[in-house]
Amino acid sequence: MSFQYDQYLDQHKANVKRGFDWIQENLPELLKGGFDYGWQICFAHDQSKSEPDEYKAYDAYFYGGNRSYSVVRAYEKAWLIHLHRNPHHWQHWILINDDPKEGELILEMPYNYIVEMICDWWAFSWQKGKLDEIFSWYDEHSEYMKLHPTTRKTIENILVKMKAKLGSNNDSLEEIYSDAESKSYDEGYRACKLDYRQRAKERKQLKIQEKRRRLYFLKQKVIGVFFLVFTIFAIKLLDGDATIALLTVPLSLMMIFSKEKWWMDNYYFETARNEREKR
Repeated sequence: MSFQYDQYLDQHKANVKRGFDWIQENLPELLKGGFDYGWQICFAHDQSKSEPDEYKAYDAYFYGGNRSYSVVRAYEKAWLIHLHRNPHHWQHWILINDDPKEGELILEMPYNYIVEMICDWWAFSWQKGKLDEIFSWYDEHSEYMKLHPTTRKTIENILVKMKAKLGSNNDSLEEIYSDAESKSYDEGYRACKLDYRQRAKERKQLKIQEKRRRLYFLKQKVIGVFFLVFTIFAIKLLDGDATIALLTVPLSLMMIFSKEKWWMDNYYFETARNEREKR
């Protein structure tokens, strides 16, 4: 891990948030559809870049001081993985069919990912302090982008509204940028990160609970099988008297196939207590 790449990730996410905050304050009508834009754009944006299969390749390519063949190939693979994981990239919505007759299809992007994509593009303008640079950047790249006609129209409508709002503001773009800086976005972003960590912690707890649940039922099945084997040996020891099977076989089958908890251990009593507390 490198400090430079960590710093870049933090700065980029903070700039994405700045763009979103500006839209939220100045063009709130763009945030339509009932989506949780705050979570998606301020918290979840580009989180996959922290995954090892993306992070290591990006770090080596941009900050490793080495552009060898293996480094470049690893970066290209990581970039492709990132595109497949993150629907806010237009490349995510290009479908290449196996059948040559069906060819390549360009799918329509959902509206919330279009907004996130624009905030992602605009982050680089915020980094430079040139908030209108996104418009010339889009003009230069738009013909290359493979966009569904509806997606393209939506993007351009949003950009037109942003440009008009920036132009109608009495303050200069530099003053708008300075004002945004003065609102302590870094502190706000740190709060976002803390909230994300809390949610990540909760997801981790849920995974642990699910693992414990699966382990419990696996253990219950094994114990059920043990009772069946025990029954067979017990019948042999009792000279063929299968009376014990009337109790052990149904119990064994319940433990093997039932989705209910039958084996009383710490997990059984803990979950029972939690269920009572919820009531």
